[in-house]
Amino acid sequence: TRTFSHGCIRIAKPIDLAEYLLKNENGWDHNKILAEIGKGKRQILKLSRPIDVHILYLTAWTDVQGDVQFRNDIYEGDETLLHALSEKPRTLYPDEIRKPKENPGQHGCKTTVIPLPPLTEIVSE
Repeated sequence: TRTFSHGCIRIAKPIDLAEYLLKNENGWDHNKILAEIGKGKRQILKLSRPIDVHILYLTAWTDVQGDVQFRNDIYEGDETLLHALSEKPRTLYPDEIRKPKENPGQHGCKTTVIPLPPLTEIVSE
């Protein structure tokens, strides 16, 4: 079925996405994109600069009217998420690293090093 594909992602506006991704690539404009799509052949293009992609899978959200929308959890991620949220967050750094430390600076001056707040992670085991 469509829900269990080979990693394909359905795109609402594929031409707009292609234009955005290829806007800084030489020779790629709207007409070139349409011409290449019209050939019906798969192409792999290497971008000159990487683009970060964030994929979000939601089974509940609010729409623009503020109404809550629910969908079936077809990838069965809700159970894992609920388990992770019920666990106590664990600190990535041991306590001794997070404590302020006094260090002798240059010429005998004391400096105090105060680490950044701890990063935490929610681990599902």
